[in-house]
This record gives sequence, C-alpha cells and structure tokens, in this order.
Amino acid sequence: MSSRGQGSQSRVRAAPKLHGDDYFTLSRQPLHVLVVLLPLVAIYEVLSLQYLFNPDTKIQQVIKAENLIGRAFEVFGVTGLLVPAMVMLTVLLAWHIVRKDRWTVRPPYLLAMVVESILWALPLVVLGAIVLRLAAQIGPAPAAAGGTPDGVLQAATGLLAQTTGGAAGSGQAAPATNALASLPWQARLSISLGAGLYEELVFRLIGIAAIHLVLKDILRWNERLCDVLAVVGSALAFALYHDSVYAAGTGLAAIRWSDLTFFFLAGVYFAILYLSRGFGIVVLCHAAYDCIVLLQK
Repeated sequence: MSSRGQGSQSRVRAAPKLHGDDYFTLSRQPLHVLVVLLPLVAIYEVLSLQYLFNPDTKIQQVIKAENLIGRAFEVFGVTGLLVPAMVMLTVLLAWHIVRKDRWTVRPPYLLAMVVESILWALPLVVLGAIVLRLAAQIGPAPAAAGGTPDGVLQAATGLLAQTTGGAAGSGQAAPATNALASLPWQARLSISLGAGLYEELVFRLIGIAAIHLVLKDILRWNERLCDVLAVVGSALAFALYHDSVYAAGTGLAAIRWSDLTFFFLAGVYFAILYLSRGFGIVVLCHAAYDCIVLLQK
C-alpha cells in the first residue's frame, strides 16, 4: 500500500499543468487582455465620436494606425468606423477559444495589470527627457516628440487621419492647424487611448508576428535572430510612422534625429514589453504614457 501510494503521488506530481493561474501567466492570456481592454475601446470610440467628429463636414478623425486597418478591410468590402475595434476584439476572443482556456476572470489581476502598465510607462518619460537633453547639447533644441508635452502634441497631430461618413475614407492626414493643445482634454484622452490600442495592434501584435512568420516559418532562420530582427524591424517601422520625424527638406536633412531616436527606442521598449508581458500590458503602457504627456496641457 505504501509503495502504491508513493507511485500514485509521484504520478500526480508529474502530471503537466496545462495553464498556470498566477498573475504573470493570466495577465498574458487573451481573456484577461480582452476584458481589460474592453473599457479602453469603449471610451475611445465614445470620446472620438463626440470630440473628434465634425458634424458639419461629416469628417471623423481617427488614429492613423486604426485607419490603416480599416482601409485594409475595405479591400474585402468591409467598412465602418468600428471595424478596427471589432477586428482586435475578435482576434482576442478567437485566440482564447483556440487555446481552450477557462472562462474565468480574476478582477484583482485586471487592476494589477493597469498598475503595472503605468509603472512601465514611467521609464519612457525619463527616456524622452534624456533624448531631448542630449539633442539640445548636440545642436539647436529640436521639436522633440518624446521629451516634452509640446513635442508629443506636435507628434500626435500626425497620428490622426481624416475619414468621412462611416467608412475608413481616404486616410488623409489631419491638418497641421489642428493644434492638439487647444483640444479639450477628452479629445486628447481619446487620442491617447486610440494610439495605445491601434498602434500596438499594428506594430506589435501584427507587425512582430508578420516578421517572425517570414523569417522563422518561411525562411527558417534562427529563432533568436528572428526575435531580434522582429523587435528592430517593428521599432523602425513605428519610428518612421510618426510624422514629427520628418522636417522640411529632402534626404537625411529631412529627418529629425532626436525624434527618430526616441520613437525607435520607444518601439524597441514596447516590443520587448510585448514579448515578455503580453499584448494587454503593452497597450495599457502605451496608452498610459500618452495620457501622461498629452493631458498635461
């Protein structure tokens, strides 16, 4: 009896644990990510409709990354301002179903995810200040996007695209005269949340997966090298996506190197955070950083 009991106990100990239930595991899983991001999606959609929509011209300003997703789905005849949001939420829900995870949500973990993300946003504030100070020592003070609220407001202007009606529209950039500093705080909050949601969807969830698919699954490159290239590639695309990186002129003279440096380093930071802590944390961190700098005005 003793030996059988020990054998049974050994088998129980050896049984694999399919899914961990600790915070660091569940905060990466799609169900907790879906639940924690639902309020952000709802707040963004409501605020953008109220504060970024001009009823006279019927023009809706949305995040450029969101507009890119909407225009991609136009190819398949799917239109509407809610398409990008539905795409993100559907992907997370399908991911949860495919994984066959439990339908159990732990509310304390959701709060912990928010707190953790705010803490992860603080180093970006420091990074922006460092980049701005170094740039000022090297040359004339630039309109750096990362270092000051004014710079971020200028950069965020380029994150907006115009759409008309209920469809994705032409995706024209928002006019430069749209000074974000003069917008109500609700509009700037909407921009902050939208940038966190849709830039991370495009550059991290989709971008890193696409780069890894090509390099690892198709070209069969070394997995660690693929991870590094995915981080660098997505970060570079993220940096070049921001309009404030480009100044007047042509060629290398048209680049604001302080802005490019900050956004590239921020992209690397977000990519590493995404790979280590998951999509939910990186979205919340990105949104938290933008809120910190955009709501100061």
